[in-house]
Amino acid sequence: MSVPYKLHKGDCLAFMRSMPDKSVHAVITDPPYGIGIQNKNCVAGRNDRRSDEKITWDEFIPSQEYFDEIFRISKYQIIFGAIYYNCFNGGAIVWDKLQPLPDSSQCEIASISKYNKVFKFTQRWTNFVNTKQTDHPTEKPTDLMKYCIELVAKEGETIFDPFMGSGSAGVAAIETGRRFVGCEISDEYFAVAEKRIKSAVFQPALMHVAQQSVQRTGGESGQQSLFTAEQNLPAKVTRQSTRR
Repeated sequence: MSVPYKLHKGDCLAFMRSMPDKSVHAVITDPPYGIGIQNKNCVAGRNDRRSDEKITWDEFIPSQEYFDEIFRISKYQIIFGAIYYNCFNGGAIVWDKLQPLPDSSQCEIASISKYNKVFKFTQRWTNFVNTKQTDHPTEKPTDLMKYCIELVAKEGETIFDPFMGSGSAGVAAIETGRRFVGCEISDEYFAVAEKRIKSAVFQPALMHVAQQSVQRTGGESGQQSLFTAEQNLPAKVTRQSTRR
């Protein structure tokens, strides 16, 4: 069975520096915005968080070098929070969150480099309305990630998320027959993502879909270098102890 995903625990910058130019078809990612720096007592996401719990997962703000590497290694990019980084390149995806709380953001905007137009995706964000327990404070719906993937990549092509979080992009990639490469520096969220993605891979209804789509398309030449060495081996997981 071809390996449908590769995961790396550690700083994504070092990992990206090792990747060839245009070696993945698309980057789909939601980088940290620095919310932890801007509002130390902000409560976001999981409804089991205490009102006084400080956010630390979002204290890091990626430098321009991270985005330079993202554009170098990928053909297309979808970047949530692009308004924070001035990295719009093409069109936009507007996620209407059907947010009932007036003090919360009603939409999120991602840049999409493949098109010069605006797309709209509507799905209620459940983190604040206590209808779903999520594993990450800003976990994106898997359906949203599937929508993004289908805009920029065909079956068998490779999606890379350098800020993987709890792995929604990886789950969506596997469930739509794409390959996935992901990086996450947090031990906690890497473990969550690894578990979710493995579960998606080994769903009986999806195993043959992922296998057939990878075999059928073969991927681009750079993408092949990321995967062919691990043919017939368990999914590749690497770990790096270096912290930000």
